Amino acid sequence: MEVRALLSALCQPMPVPRDRRGGGRRKFEVVAILHFNDGNGQRQTTEVYTRDASSRGVGLVTSKHFNVGQAVILELSGQDGLPLHLKGRIHRCRQFREGWFETLVLEEVATPPAPPPSPWARLGKLVGMGKSQ
Repeated sequence: MEVRALLSALCQPMPVPRDRRGGGRRKFEVVAILHFNDGNGQRQTTEVYTRDASSRGVGLVTSKHFNVGQAVILELSGQDGLPLHLKGRIHRCRQFREGWFETLVLEEVATPPAPPPSPWARLGKLVGMGKSQ
C-alpha cells in the first residue's frame, strides 16, 4: 500500500473521548530515519514517514513494531539542510494495517543534574555540620 494512502487512512476521524495532548500538532509529512537498538543491543535504522509534529513529539508511520519506552533517535533534515537528530522514546506503537504501525515518539526529557553545593553548604561539611561527612 502506498505511504500517502496510509497517511490518509490515519487522518480519517475516529471517535475519541477527549483530546489528551498537551499541545497542538501540525501536519508534517516527510521521510525520516529512525535509529534504535535491536533486541541484541545492535544499532539499527529504518525508514519512517512522519505524519504530524508538535514541540514535544512526532507521529510516524512505520513498517516495524517498536516497544513502548524504547529509546530512539529520529533523524530528519533541518531547515538549513543539515541533519537534525531528535532523541526520544516510543510512547505508542499500534498496528493499523497489516504490516504498518502508527507510532508516537515523544521528546526524551533528561533529569537535570543536581546543582553543585553552595559555598555555605561546603563550609558546613568542612566544619562537620553537613549531612555527609
